[in-house]
Amino acid sequence: MDRQVERSQKLAATVLSVDELGILWKLCIDHFGDDKFVITRLIVKVSGERLTFESLDELSACADLPDQLYDYRLWTYKTIAHGISIHSVLGTPVVAATGPNVAWCAGAVDMVATFARNHGQWYSWFSSAPLFRLALGMGVLGLFVIQDTGVPVLTVLAQPTPAVAGWLAALSALSFLSAMRARAFPRLAIRVRERRGYIQKYVGELGLLFTVLSFVAAVISIYISLRPAH
Repeated sequence: MDRQVERSQKLAATVLSVDELGILWKLCIDHFGDDKFVITRLIVKVSGERLTFESLDELSACADLPDQLYDYRLWTYKTIAHGISIHSVLGTPVVAATGPNVAWCAGAVDMVATFARNHGQWYSWFSSAPLFRLALGMGVLGLFVIQDTGVPVLTVLAQPTPAVAGWLAALSALSFLSAMRARAFPRLAIRVRERRGYIQKYVGELGLLFTVLSFVAAVISIYISLRPAH
């Protein structure tokens, strides 16, 4: 009888340096024990190309890689049915292990999940938030409120009150953050080299700060507009 067990788990948002990737690489190999027939491959998609690296030396020797790699799979395996895969599914980082028994697979998943938590990004809680749906809901709700005033929507948007201006600023900031999240707040990435320039390095943090300030300004504007005149 041939038995195959599979276990998987979502991972915390993780951006690894090449050295940290090397540690994870070794952990996955060591989980197979003294088995000499273990293969590890790093499969990367860059600009429509599929690159496969079989060692960190190959990765370091590739000079034309971007600063960060976002679409990759780290696959350590003995056979197709016996291995550990770290990859992304619809933008969500996961670890999947297949093997002959539950203990081995559970141990592999727990090992990678613990490593990801220890190297997790501060924005892990935020990276999975439904920003697009929140922006869409905020936009639709705002339009309904404007329609209830009886004033044409285009007229209100052309000459916005402080409350409407605050709502537009918050909506724009939230939409911007949703569009840039995959690059500014990656959930699974390899940092090949440090980014140059302050803005390029901290674009995510600056975008989040802009969004928070826009929301604060929107709340203040709406509060002031709703206060009864004396």
